[in-house]
Amino acid sequence: MLEAALLYNGTYDANVRPEVARLGRLDAPPEKVEIQFDIRAYTIDESTQTFQVHGFMQIAYYDWRLQYGAPEGCEKHVEGWILSSHATAHIWRPNLFIDNAVRSNEIFYEYLGDARSGGGTWIYPDGLVWVEYEIHHRSLSGVRFERGTFT
Repeated sequence: MLEAALLYNGTYDANVRPEVARLGRLDAPPEKVEIQFDIRAYTIDESTQTFQVHGFMQIAYYDWRLQYGAPEGCEKHVEGWILSSHATAHIWRPNLFIDNAVRSNEIFYEYLGDARSGGGTWIYPDGLVWVEYEIHHRSLSGVRFERGTFT
């Protein structure tokens, strides 16, 4: 099975960033992580000076340690592998946080969908990792509405 070959072979360490593992140095350059938000609901509460966002966030990054041979005839981003929730817990992922969060431990919930829904954690033959999170975020906004109209 692919998960066992990549993650449980004794060489993969989820506590080590991909660039640190590649270069063997703690001062390795940071990982490049792309983030996309899909906001489904947004509310502002002037009395508490907070705003809330509900929706989904997708992150994508490369982990060369998760590269695998693509089946014959498949392009590098066409055929991916959705990881089980157990395997997902054993890969390196960036630490995510949002400044000014009211409840920082309750922001991101991994969306463990399946192959039909498109959610969860996917890996691709070239080492691309794609993870989808459900977001429930509340932040201090400092927004004050006074006299005026919205157009």
